[in-house]
Amino acid sequence: MKVKTHESAVKTPSFFVPNHGQYLQEVLFAASAKHTQFYFMKSHILHAMECAADETDGMRGVALSLGFVNANLDLSVQGAEPYEGKVNYFKGNKADEWKSNISTYGELSYNEVWEGISLSIRHTEKGIKLDWHIAAGTNPDAIRLTCEGAESLSVGDGGSLVLAHPYGEVREEAPVAYQMKDCQRVDIPCGYRLDGTLSYGFWLGEGYDSDRELIIDPLLPYATYLGGSLDDHAVDIAVDAEGCAYITGYTLSNDFPVTSGAFQTTLPKGTSAFITKISPDGSQLIYSTYLGGEY
Repeated sequence: MKVKTHESAVKTPSFFVPNHGQYLQEVLFAASAKHTQFYFMKSHILHAMECAADETDGMRGVALSLGFVNANLDLSVQGAEPYEGKVNYFKGNKADEWKSNISTYGELSYNEVWEGISLSIRHTEKGIKLDWHIAAGTNPDAIRLTCEGAESLSVGDGGSLVLAHPYGEVREEAPVAYQMKDCQRVDIPCGYRLDGTLSYGFWLGEGYDSDRELIIDPLLPYATYLGGSLDDHAVDIAVDAEGCAYITGYTLSNDFPVTSGAFQTTLPKGTSAFITKISPDGSQLIYSTYLGGEY
């Protein structure tokens, strides 16, 4: 049985919705996209994804939690840029448990995650955008994020952050940092800073002026599922100048997604290597093939 979908798992959520009792108490806001759900809490952001397997295994789930290390316990989370549209939740047959006329928002604001550091979250055509606002005189090294649920963190080609999980990976594009000086934008060299654990921060290069506000804005463009109904393991990934992702690994699945006309479209005996090319937005499988026999 072939995997039922290989589309991008993270498309643009249409809105952020506050929790009026339709979610667990610790959830403040939520946002939905195809095959994925975002839950926004004070201490962390939960990214829950589903992957279609075969009829026996059903849906495979992955949850990645982006936590704020040593964050301000009194931080506030607020909706911004309200939409005209409202949402309703009519679950079950008890009218007193229904939730209706709930406001929706185009942006979330985490105020004072750390002293002098706030976070705004919004959706774009490419994905979820996180904008860190570091006030003048504030140390950007205070930003420290943990990634529970990930198997590993690495910096990929082009400076992207790769969060590997059992069924694939989530990528954050290389961060962009800038400051305003004399009404002009000044770009500051910036990248992900790893410490060998499942946590990360940012490094800044020459030109950073601590007496001015700094903005760091990484983008979470997509999370793609790639695999069949058995064991699949990604070993490495590279990204070309156009943003296409090239993934190599090995698989036991005879239903691993391959493209028509590929070099090898059926699984050889035993475990096989694979090579896959995915479009920049994660929505298309451009090329995918088995390669060789027993791995």
